[in-house]
Formats: sequence, structure tokens, C-alpha cells
Amino acid sequence: MAVSWNKEQSEAIKTTDKGVVVSAAAGSGKTAVLIERTIRILTDEEKKVPADKLLAVTFTKDATNQMKDKLSAALEKKLNENPANEWIQKQQDNLSMAKINTINAFCLDLVKNNIHQFDLQSGIKIIDETEANIILNQAVKSAFDFYFQNEPELMDMLIDKLTDNSQKALENIIKDMYFFLRSLPFPTSWAKEISDKLKSCESIDLYTNIVFSDYLDRINKACKKSDHAMYLLERFNNTDDKNKNLFISDRNLIYDLHDVLKSGKWNEVYESFTSLKFSSSRITLKLSKNESEDKVYLQSAIIDSLRTLRKDYMSIVKDIASDMKKTGRSLSESLLISADIFNGLYKLCTKTEELCWEAKKEKNFLEFSDVEMMAIKLLVSKTDQGIERTELAEEIVRNREYQVILIDEFQDVNNLQELIFKAISDTDDLSVMGKNVFVVGDVKQSIYRFRQSNPLLFLQAKQTAGDEKLTQLKSVQLKRNYRSRKNIIDYVNFTFSLLMSVSVGEIEYNDDEKLQLGADYKNQDFDTEIMLIKDDDIQSDEKSENENISSDHLTFEREHLAVAKRIKEIYDSKCTVEDNGLFRQCRPSDFCVLSRGKKDGLQIAKALESVGLKAYSEESSGYLRSREIAVMINLLKVIDNPMQDIPMVSVMMSPVFGFSADETAAVRLLCRDKTGNYLKRIYQVINGISKDVENSEKVSSLSLNGDLKNKCIYAVTMIKKLRFYSSSMTLERLIRKIYDETDFFAVASAFENSKQKRANLRLLLEYASSYESNSEGGISGFLRYLDSASKNGGDFKQAVTVIESKDSVVVKTIHKSKGLEYPFVFLCGLSKKFNLKDVSKRVLFNEKFGAAMKISDHKELSLTEPINYKAQKIIGLNETLSEELRLLYVAMTRAKEKLFIALNLRHGSRSDLDDYAMIRKKAHDISEAGGINPSLVKECKNFSQWIYMTLLCAEDNEILLNEAEVDCELPQISSESEIKFRIYEDLDKCQPTGNMFIREKPNPGQVEQLVDKYNFKYVSDELNAPAKMTVTEIVSDEKEKEFGERNPEFYPQLPKLADEITKLSASERGTFTHLFMELADYDKAAASVQDELERLYSKGFLTEREKQGVYIDALKKFFSGEFFDRIKQSKNVIREKSFLVNFKDIKVGDKYQKYIDGNGMLQGIADCIFEEDGGYVLVDYKTDNFRELSELMKYQTQIELYKAALDLILDAPVKSCYIYSFKLAKGVEIPMA
Repeated sequence: MAVSWNKEQSEAIKTTDKGVVVSAAAGSGKTAVLIERTIRILTDEEKKVPADKLLAVTFTKDATNQMKDKLSAALEKKLNENPANEWIQKQQDNLSMAKINTINAFCLDLVKNNIHQFDLQSGIKIIDETEANIILNQAVKSAFDFYFQNEPELMDMLIDKLTDNSQKALENIIKDMYFFLRSLPFPTSWAKEISDKLKSCESIDLYTNIVFSDYLDRINKACKKSDHAMYLLERFNNTDDKNKNLFISDRNLIYDLHDVLKSGKWNEVYESFTSLKFSSSRITLKLSKNESEDKVYLQSAIIDSLRTLRKDYMSIVKDIASDMKKTGRSLSESLLISADIFNGLYKLCTKTEELCWEAKKEKNFLEFSDVEMMAIKLLVSKTDQGIERTELAEEIVRNREYQVILIDEFQDVNNLQELIFKAISDTDDLSVMGKNVFVVGDVKQSIYRFRQSNPLLFLQAKQTAGDEKLTQLKSVQLKRNYRSRKNIIDYVNFTFSLLMSVSVGEIEYNDDEKLQLGADYKNQDFDTEIMLIKDDDIQSDEKSENENISSDHLTFEREHLAVAKRIKEIYDSKCTVEDNGLFRQCRPSDFCVLSRGKKDGLQIAKALESVGLKAYSEESSGYLRSREIAVMINLLKVIDNPMQDIPMVSVMMSPVFGFSADETAAVRLLCRDKTGNYLKRIYQVINGISKDVENSEKVSSLSLNGDLKNKCIYAVTMIKKLRFYSSSMTLERLIRKIYDETDFFAVASAFENSKQKRANLRLLLEYASSYESNSEGGISGFLRYLDSASKNGGDFKQAVTVIESKDSVVVKTIHKSKGLEYPFVFLCGLSKKFNLKDVSKRVLFNEKFGAAMKISDHKELSLTEPINYKAQKIIGLNETLSEELRLLYVAMTRAKEKLFIALNLRHGSRSDLDDYAMIRKKAHDISEAGGINPSLVKECKNFSQWIYMTLLCAEDNEILLNEAEVDCELPQISSESEIKFRIYEDLDKCQPTGNMFIREKPNPGQVEQLVDKYNFKYVSDELNAPAKMTVTEIVSDEKEKEFGERNPEFYPQLPKLADEITKLSASERGTFTHLFMELADYDKAAASVQDELERLYSKGFLTEREKQGVYIDALKKFFSGEFFDRIKQSKNVIREKSFLVNFKDIKVGDKYQKYIDGNGMLQGIADCIFEEDGGYVLVDYKTDNFRELSELMKYQTQIELYKAALDLILDAPVKSCYIYSFKLAKGVEIPMA
């Protein structure tokens, strides 16, 4: 069935003789248009554009893979329609050579192909953000040392002028400048230009106009409040004449200030505001004796309103006066000081950049910002005549290396990236794009300014393309939304027509920008649901938004519970959704909860779990703080130096050594001498206990039985063994050995979210290997590296273990939801305040306006805000609020069927914490202004205030008005959107309030019984048996019976040579192959092992090293073999099945009697189980280097124990056991007694 394109889409697709700039609204089908246009160009036999001359640039790996898949599928479809077409066949063959990359990957290829132009070797390594930050921090410190030694007066001046005598604060300023300069194509010329501007003071008028424009907005509000006061006086003409005269005088003063501001002369405005004094007269209430009670009440209310209005407009005027005093009467003096400070900062930053580069060059490291800067140097240069292409760029254009250039999400590019695209396009004028470029973007969805993206670049491109005089570009607007139902579109248009403007949003939300309905839904439309979540508790203060809360003890709030219960309600009602024209019952994955931050996401997931729903939440940070990694790092610290007490205690109380809190405290007490001083380290004490010397009497006096001594013996033996291994093994092999010796993987399997923990432990091997391949620091260096990353706020990404599944509700941050869509979308956490810290930093940077700073004078105890600082602060605030508003737009446009907005209604001890008071204030502000204007939008502190403002102007909003007791007249904006208000109360019953762990007073009788029970001592040989053993430990135990103390598998590991470090061992390759079998989609792997391997890598399930280490040929044989055919026939295939069972419950032979007598537990993980003919087949994969099948029989003990345990926990018996050898590409049935 042919796709029907609308007029604008067809225009974008068919215009191939000039460049096209497409402004594509949310859900407008931009990806489909981009793919269709590209396929038509590639299959055009007249123009014959080779596929390998295509360059398609996206900003994420996922988007790149999707584009490759869609282009490949579209070409295959064309070929199926015309199988004899040789040109299409050729294009399909060459498609793999097309450059479909992220911007980072494109620049990296360009640099690698021209590596000879830089002082680097081939084989450069791209480092992650954490590694880059460590290098940067060291470079900053070295640069500071250099200038403290060579120019101490410069450092003293910078610290004195820019900080409160804090070197750390100056370091942070240098880092900010470093990152900012890396987004500019020509930072050196930019710095010179800014320095010259500051010295010449040539931009004072520009800065002053910006500041005065802000002051005028504020004084206009004061004028309206003064006018409203006069209106009240005239309408209720019973107040004292003194009151009227007072307000007339005030009004004249305010309007005089308004007129002076319009003159635009700083000195006059400064003098007028700083010398202004309002009358100190008080507003009085004059009443006669015979006034009725109602009239007295009315007059009192009017007087209260007049006092409030006067307080408000006086406050506005005084704030402006105070703000001007911070700048002072003279503007040029502070700019000249700023010039000196800026030049000093630039010198420090340049030195930092130089030292960073030297450190990276020494190790052949690069980060992606380096790659982009190198790409710019390869392509363009700046001369006195302007920006020109280099010879390389001219050659690229002349040879038409990129005949078609596609750029997706263009609104997210920065200044440097934009110039790269212009340089490789076929334009003669580098100020505009060439006619071989197809640009797609939407400024309303630009949400990455914190990464230095510049949405104004897309607006400029769109404006340029719309110029009829320019023949090489064309502008196309895609406004039809094919994602959402009509009511969602109507609500989005209603909201943003009131909120979004050039001032806040950087674009006017007019008819050209409004969404138009494109989707054709069959059944009845849904209304937009506003969830008003009441909280009658008094809010005394806001919880810290940056507080680190362990997810194990995380509570959730009322709004999270309300959202969870609403989702549960809809899901249980078996609501239907439309999916590709067909109706089906909704499933959990149809629901998506969007929040501002990761903490909200964790709380929402907890709330969903509390109502019986699973939640999929992608948590990528917090790796170093995760429990399993923290234990491993502390164990490495103990191996490096056992005399560190804190890491030692951590490991002792972990599952590795299993000391109880009482036992650890007892050992700690033994560190003291007779005077109570702690003279010994914990390791010395447990070493002494294990040797039964010196401390034996003290130990026995502690009445902790012999178990403590056994634990000490085990701990000391293990530490010594691991320290021995560390002297000869590589770091990665040492960690593997730790996993084997302590069985830490099996321990991690017993905890909640065990798959994540095991994946994190595997990832530690990758991080260790990566460190070792680029450093010679060994275990000590690796620990210093981790400590440095942690101290500087860095972290590593956690392993990816799950993907979205149909039975889980999706929980995401708004940023992560970009480009996605869901039938039901809930917006949550909207009360979180906007982060405006960047706007108030001591030094502000802007590509257009330069650098501006607050200047300290410690002698005068003053802090000056130069006029350019004020201007850039205003610009920065507008940009930040614009970004926040666009983020809200992205969130609302993810919904397909219905949108839910959760809003808090809380009482507060302060007005800024009271939602009811906030709503009433916003209502009065809107009433005074005659509607919502940009000034009111700028005053809002969070998303909920924006949304409440629009709802105050909506039709049928009586529920909100009545609930908040709004008593003023408000404009009613007509809209086709249907809005439903729903109030949520009495949520505490299901919600843990305050501290989840409520301590009650103990019952004395129960305490006595418990003490008696716990003091009871067992006398039995069973106590010497381990409480829990893994299958691996039992197999090793049985092997020891056979070989005695000789371990045939042990041999000392010599250090690897430098060229061997990156080589993969057989053990590693076996582990990686097992990992593939755990994570792979078997159907996809059967079709193509290589493609499935690439998919797992692109999704983040496998690292580059793990991908390279998989036995691909062996896997291909497995998936094409007879045994896999058996697995494929099964309807129930279970992978990585873990178990923990009591030995007494399983049926095994007499040779395991000692374990059974010990009442211990058996733990393990089976590789694979599949159902067949009413029973289960147990499968164990082996990657060892076997020569014949008979060697597999030595694993009979392992299989026997697996079978016994699984027979106990599965719903049917294990009827067959099979060991498959990847080396031999076949397996063998293991006979069971």
C-alpha cells in the first residue's frame, strides 16, 4: 500500500535541486520523510548518486542504527518490487559504505584519515567523560602551579577579584571557560575580540539597552499595581483623602521613573532610582460610628489590598535601585577591570588546554571535543578576509565526496559543528549551507543547551532558507502531527500559545508553529487529565533535590503514589489502545511516567512496585556507589594495603568474609591497649587471632565461640593468597581470581536485582582492562584513578542489563524520552525548581556577548556587577527558561492517546512553599496584567507554576478556582481542548510517611525470650559445616579428594608483556561467549550471529572488548546445529536459572552426606533449561579446549547437583542433562543414576 504524503511532506521529499531546511514539529513524520527522500535519490537512475557518497549525521548511536536499518529495509523493498534493476542492486551492495554516523564518529573518521597532520600515533583511544575530567583536573592544578610560580601577582588578582579567597572556586571558573571555548570554532580570535570590546567599552549601549528593557518590564508591573490601587480608591470612595493623595504621589513617582528609563541614559536613571524616596505616611481606615458590619469588613479588605499593592510596587522600585547600586554610577571603569581579569583567565585556560593536550598526546588519548576541534582545523581556517576552506575541504567539495548530506536534529548542533557541515557542503559562501544539504530540526525541541548546543543556529538556517532571494536553499514546515489524538494537540497548542514567545522559548508560538491534527484515530477521544494531589500537611521546607538516597531505603511521595494507583486503575480496567489501526488491550509498557530528575524516577518505580506493577527505569549512573562494586573496590584496597581499617571493616562485614556487626566490634576492641588507645590495625588483630597467639585469651573472654576464629583464619588466608596473586597477575586477571576464590558472582546472585549486580561486576573487568592497557600503575594506580574520579564528582556508567518489556511501566527522564512515544504519558515531579545556578555564576560566558564577571573588592567589602554582567545574566536567564519551556513541550508531545499531568496542592509554612497561596498570587497577577505575558512567564519557578497559570485561564476550571479559593476576575481563553480535573486525597494509607522504619518501644517480655534464645549454644559437629556452598565449591572439594593438596589447574601467572596486555585470554573469551548466550535474542542470533552481536553492542549490553572476544564461529555452528533445533522447538526456554536450596531437601547420593548433615544450602546458576516432552532438559555450555567428547564427563558431579536442585524447584522433573562444547561444536548427554 502506497504511503500518502501531505503537501509539505511531498515538497520536502521532491525538492532535490536545492538544499532543504525542514522545520518538523513533534510527531510530523520527519524520519519517514528523510528516509523516503534519501531512497528516491539513491534509486534515481538518471542522477545516479552512489550510496557511498551519502553522509547522514545523527546525534545518537540508536538513531544511527535505526537510520541504517530503515534505509536498508527501504532499499530491499524497492529491489523486491524491481528485482532485475541492476542500479538498485548495486546501491544495496554499496549502502554499507555510506557514511551514516553520529557527528562524533564522522569527525573521528576524518581525523583518523588525516592523523599525519597531528602529532599523534595511529590507534588513538577515545576516553570517556570520567577519564577526561581526571586529566583536566590535573592539568588545571598544574597550570595553577605554573602561574603561582611565574606570575604570582596574576593569580593573586584573579583569586581576589573572582572568589572569596578560594583556589577551588577559581579552578571551577577555568573549567567552565575550558568547556565553553571548546564549542567555538575559533576560540583564540573570539578571545581577542572580546578583550578588545571590553577595553574599548564599545558595547556599553548594547548592554544598557538589555538591562533597561528588563527594568522596564518590572516598572511596567509596578505601574499596573499602582493603577489598580487607584482603581480601588475611586471605586470605593470612602477612604481617607490622605490615602488618595499618598497613592497619587506614588503613582506620579513611578511613572516618572518609567519615563526616565525610556530615555536610556544610565546616569540619569541611576540618579533617579537611587535618590528616590516614597512617603512614609501610612494608609489609614476612617470609619463612622454607625457603619454596618458588612461595610466595615469591606473597607478593611480594601485597605488590606491597598497595603499589599503599595508594598509590591515599592518593592519593585527598591529592587531596581538596589540592583543599580551593585553596578555603580561609572560603567566603563568596571569593564576595564573586567578586561584585565578576562585576559588573565584566558592565559590560565590556554595553559590548561596545553597541558591537557600534552597529557592526552603522551597516552594517545582523545575525547570527542578534541576530535571536533581537530576536524575544524582540517576543514577551515580564519584569515583577515574571513573564514576559508582548507585544501582538504576544497578537495572534499571538488571531488563531491558527499553528494547528499542529511543532518537530523539540527537544533542540537553547536557553533563548531555547524561550521563543519557548511565546510563539507557544496556552498560557495560559508555563511550558508550548500544545496546538497537536507537539514531537519525543530527549535521547540532543542533541550541540550547544557551541552553547548545553540538553537538559534537552526532558526538562522530556517530564516535564511526562507529568503526568496537565496536560490540554493528552501524552507519547508511540517506541522501535521501523526502521533497524538486531537485533544492532546489542542491542549499542547492551548498551553504553549499562552507560554511560548520569543522572550521565553526563543520562538513565537503562532499559527505557523502550532500542531495540526494528522492522525486518524477511530474511537472516542480522551480528555487531558489534571491530577490535583492534595497534601494537608504543612510543608516546612523543601527536601534537598540533590540528596543522595539509597534506592534500598527510598520513600516515595503522594504524587508518585497517585500516579501509580491511576496507572493500576486504567490497566485493571482493560482499557484499549489503537495500534497500527487495530485495537488491543493496554499493557504496562503503554504507560510512561516522565520526570525531571533521576531521583523522581527511582521514587516512581518504588510507588509502582507498591501497587503491584513492574517498572523499567534506565539508571546509568551510580556505578562506584553500587554495593557490589564498593565491596570489590574495598577488597582491592585491602589487597593493596591490609592496614587500612575502613576498607577492611567494609570487606569483613560484606558477604565475602561474613563477619557480624558484633564480631567486627569485638575485633575492633582488641585493637586497644590497656589505656584505651587504638594502637593496632584490624588486620594485625585478625592475623593474631588466626594464629591463636596473644589475643586468644581475649577472644575466648568475648564468648563469641570458635566461629570468630574460623572467620579470621579464612579472612587472613584469603587476603594473603590474593596478595600473592596480585604480585604476578594483571589487574584484570586478579579481579577474575577474586571472583573465583570468593565466589562473589554467586553471592551477588542472591541479592535483589542480581542480574544488574553481576553485569556491574563483569564491567569492572572491562574498566580494569581499559585502565591497564593505558597505564602502568597496577592495583595502586587503579585505586588512585577511581578515588580521583569519585572526588571530582565523576562516575562510570552502570552495565545495561534490561530493555523495555511489555510487562513493565516505562519510567524515564524527559531528556531520555526525546524521540519516543507512548499511548499514556504521565508528567510527574513538576514542582521541582528550575536550576538557575549557572545564571548566577561569578563568570558568565556567551558566544555573542563574551565574558562577564562579578568583581570582588575585599578592602571595600563590595561586590560589583558590571553592566555587561547584568546584561548576560538577563540573557542567560531567558535562555535557561526557554530551554525549560521547550523541555515541557517535549514532555507533553510524547503522548499518543492521553496525557496526565500530576500537580501538587500543598499547604506551606512559607508563601513559596504553599501551592494554594501561589495559585492565588498567579491569579491576581494575571488579572492585573489582563492575561499571561512573557514577564509573568519569566517569574515562574517551576513547571507546575506555568501549568497552573494556563489552567487559570482555561474554560471549565471551576474545580481549580474553588479549591484554591481564587476570588479575582480572570480571562477565559477558548480552546477546543477538553480538560478534566481530578482531586486525589487520602493517599497516606498506602504511603510510608516520613521515616519508613518506625521504631516502637520493645516489649520487655519478648526481649527476654529473644535474649534467652540467642544465648543458647548448640553442641554439634554440624556447626563446623558451611552454612552455604556453591556447586563450584563442592566440585573443587571433590577434586581435592582426588588430587590431595596438588591442584593440577594452578600455575603462577607471570606479568604480561606490553604487547600482550590487550590480548584476550581463553578464559575471557569463554566468559564473553557465555555472556552472549545469556543476553542474545536466539531468533535473531539464528538469523545472523554477527548482526545480533552488533545489536547487543550498540544497545550497550556488550562492551567493545566483550564483542571482540566472543567465539563467533563456534556460535554460528551452535545456532545452525541440531541441538539448537531442539531448543527452538521448546515453548519455555529459561536462561541463567539461579537456585538456592537446602541440602536436606535434594535427592543426592551418599557421597554428599557431610553437606546434608551440615544443614547447609546449595547455590548455583544453570546456563539454560528448556521444556521438552513434559519435562526439562538441563544444558551446560563449555568453552574449554576439549579434544574429545569423553572429557565432558568430568563435569558429571556438577550436572548431578544442578539436576537435584532443579528437580526440587521446577514444576516438572529434569529428564535429561546435556553438556555442549563450543570447541567441538557438539555435546553429550550426561547419564544420571
